[in-house]
Amino acid sequence: MEPEAYAELVRSEQAGLLRLAWALTRDTHLAHDLAQETLVRGFVKRRLVEKADSPRAYLRTIMLNLWRGRRPRPEHPADHPPERPTIDGHHLERASLVAALATLPQQQRAIVALRHLDDLSVRETATVLGCSEQTVTTQCARALARLRTHTELADLLED
Repeated sequence: MEPEAYAELVRSEQAGLLRLAWALTRDTHLAHDLAQETLVRGFVKRRLVEKADSPRAYLRTIMLNLWRGRRPRPEHPADHPPERPTIDGHHLERASLVAALATLPQQQRAIVALRHLDDLSVRETATVLGCSEQTVTTQCARALARLRTHTELADLLED
C-alpha cells in the first residue's frame, strides 16, 4: 500500500478508531494514544493491511492487541469521549456509558464496542477478535444482558 493510499485509509477510519479506543480505555488521552499507535503500527505494516480481506478490520485487530497488551490503568470516569457514542442513534450520557462499560469483562467490552459503537458485523468482529462467530454472538448477548441491568441503559437496549 502506497503512503497516499494509507493516508486515505487513515482519513476514513480515524474517527471510528478513536471512538473504539475511547470505549475500550474510557480515557480520552489514552484513547488518542491508542488510536495513534494503531495508525503508526498500521503504517509500518501497510503491505499486510493492503493484503487483508478488510483493512478496517485489520486496523481494529492491531488496536485490540495493543489494548490487551497495556497494563491496567486507573479509571477516569469523569473523562470525556472524543464524540458522544450512540447505540442505534440514541445519545447516551457519558457517565452512564462509562459506568456500564466498566462492569463488562475485557472481551465483552471489546465485542460491544466493535458491534454497537463501531458497527462491525458479527463476522468482522469475530475476525478482529480471532474467535468464532458463535463466541461473538454469545458474549454480545451476555454483555447486553448485563448492560440492561443499568437502568439508564435499559430502554435503549430492549430487543
